[in-house]
Amino acid sequence: MSAPTVASVTTDKTIPAALRAAATTEWALARNTMSGLDHLEGETLNVLADGAVHPRRTVSSGAITLDAPAVIVHAGLPITADAQTLPAILQTDSAFGQGRVKNINKAWLRVYRSSGIWIGPDAEHLVEAKQRTTEPYGSPPALKSDEVEVLLSPSWQESGQVYVRQSDPLPLTLVALTLEVQTGG
Repeated sequence: MSAPTVASVTTDKTIPAALRAAATTEWALARNTMSGLDHLEGETLNVLADGAVHPRRTVSSGAITLDAPAVIVHAGLPITADAQTLPAILQTDSAFGQGRVKNINKAWLRVYRSSGIWIGPDAEHLVEAKQRTTEPYGSPPALKSDEVEVLLSPSWQESGQVYVRQSDPLPLTLVALTLEVQTGG
């Protein structure tokens, strides 16, 4: 049926029983093509679709096509943001831990509205901080404003440094970082 006051739709999620056959004034048009990207022709873009990381797409004929329709899409050139701590200083009886190897076993990251966090002893051995908790299937993980505990891959090193990485198009605000450090030799 076609009329200015009637819309026929196809949903991409199961509608809760309480909302079926109920009028609503909140709706949005989801699209699977994003155009107007002529200035990025041939470039590979990071994509965030309805709050979830989408596979990278290459701009062709000024547009990209998504796997599934989305209402809010952010697309842009990818970046990798790395943070590296200073060498660990330990209160020991020998020069603040200088000359001793260190193994960082665990890290606690205090974050604010963040997601997609990777941490490790160096840039090649990063561990993902698991984000998904109780969100329904098909929805993006909620942003965390909490303390996130991560068990790291063991790596003995002299510096006792860690790397924190964000390579997805997601926010990461690191407020504090606490490490569990084991010393040797």
